[in-house]
Amino acid sequence: YCLFVGAGEIAAAYAEGVADTDLTLAGVCDLDGERAETLADTHDCEAFTDLDAALAARDAPLVVTLPSHAAHADVTAAALTAHRHVSSATPLALHAETTADLVGPPAARGPAPRFPPGPLP
Repeated sequence: YCLFVGAGEIAAAYAEGVADTDLTLAGVCDLDGERAETLADTHDCEAFTDLDAALAARDAPLVVTLPSHAAHADVTAAALTAHRHVSSATPLALHAETTADLVGPPAARGPAPRFPPGPLP
């Protein structure tokens, strides 16, 4: 299972890629509720507008981060704090120091962020 955070244009392409794997889209979270609902309805899963609520409601081990670049660090930190793996195809953060904090020593961070070369297969 995976949880998408961000339901913009790129999320639809990622969701199509997930459909061709053993993964199941368990939920979609976006600040724009209508956008979250549209993608969630297309993939028969629940929509959320609150990340903490989505993480609490869905025990998906993988969070695919697809929000604006400025939101990546907060989304990644929340997912890692919730002991989820993170897939991010864009920078984890806008500043090197923030990225270093997110990926810090493996023992301190828990699950590792993942950086796919492109959309999920």
